[in-house]
Amino acid sequence: MEDFPSKDALQEKVKEQNQEALKWRDIPTEVFYKILEVVEVDGKFDKNKSKILTLKNRGGETIKVWACPTLNKEKGPLQGAFVQSTGFKLSKKSQQQYLSYDLVRM
Repeated sequence: MEDFPSKDALQEKVKEQNQEALKWRDIPTEVFYKILEVVEVDGKFDKNKSKILTLKNRGGETIKVWACPTLNKEKGPLQGAFVQSTGFKLSKKSQQQYLSYDLVRM
């Protein structure tokens, strides 16, 4: 079949999709990363899409990370922007902690 990828191509895609992505809370704070790639995936627990970001730091190291919930809802393109985790913040209204970030589009 012409429109059906080879078994090797499918296995490679499975390997890519199952690559371990870090949780947002596990990346260092106060380090800026350039967002190289944004991949949307179906969420396991809700109907919304989640995002896996490929990030590169100033030293050239790349990592994959799940976007925090607030970054996941960010409007506008993320690819090419710069982002840093600022750790946990406390909501003024509900007094609950949430993961925060700084985003710079250039």
